[in-house]
Amino acid sequence: MTQPSSPYRYFSDIYNAVIKDAKETTSSQIVSLVQRYINEGHELITLGKKRDWLDQQFTVQVNAAINAQCTVTRGSPIVTFVNGTTFPANVEFQFWNPGFQEVYNVAGTSSNVVTLNTPYLGTTNTAATGLVFQSSIILDPSIRQIYQIYHQFNSMPLTDIGPQQMRAVQEAQSPQTDYATYYTIFGQSNGARRALLYPYPLTSYTLYIDANTYVPVLSNPTDEPVIPMQYRQILYWYALYKLYTYHRNTQWATEAYTAYQLMLRRIDAETRAEIEFPQLSVVYPRGRSLKMFTPPFDPNWRN
Repeated sequence: MTQPSSPYRYFSDIYNAVIKDAKETTSSQIVSLVQRYINEGHELITLGKKRDWLDQQFTVQVNAAINAQCTVTRGSPIVTFVNGTTFPANVEFQFWNPGFQEVYNVAGTSSNVVTLNTPYLGTTNTAATGLVFQSSIILDPSIRQIYQIYHQFNSMPLTDIGPQQMRAVQEAQSPQTDYATYYTIFGQSNGARRALLYPYPLTSYTLYIDANTYVPVLSNPTDEPVIPMQYRQILYWYALYKLYTYHRNTQWATEAYTAYQLMLRRIDAETRAEIEFPQLSVVYPRGRSLKMFTPPFDPNWRN
């Protein structure tokens, strides 16, 4: 089986070829300049059209809800569960005592103790029912655009709704735990975006995320562009064009730019277009009755 190959396979292959063919010095200033031009072209070409080069599937496993007896104290953010209750680390949880209406964000957990973001305002109870559930997932920071999120316990992918629609769905009823049917992007955690899920996970299961990622920066000599192997020479022509322009060599810059444009047109012509089917869907918040007003029929309308 023939493996793809190219004299422009690695980052170092490209910038060394540009420097050599332009008869430049290998000073750190010139090398850094050429490397910057290559990265500039890498992003410009990749984002110029919808490319499948950056498509990737991510998997996230969500945690089951924890339902156990606990002690809640009015005015205190500390909730102590019965011995033996444990909570996974690095997960965004919410807490709910079905005997009180409010749902609380969890600031942290330690052993069998949950610390709420704000003090509990319900009645003190040493034998309360405590429900702790995962409210969101933190997306991989390399994700630029989500196509869809799905799992294998529904026949359709999750419905992407807006943050305010999500709040309306959540507030239409008491917290529901089940397999998620909705998601929305809301806020960030340490620079990574957050996806809220609803219903909240009752049992552990796997979410699959089909996404388009950001263009990676080429920095190490052995880094490979995301551009397919047979097209990587275009980065050579782009960097050469930019370098000649930097030196105000109009003739050679024009020739390099012409070669770059010819190759770009060939890439655009050969790259398979994405096939997507537009869909219209109506989202009805569960638990909320929607009534439609129908005016009475007026026989005069016939006239």
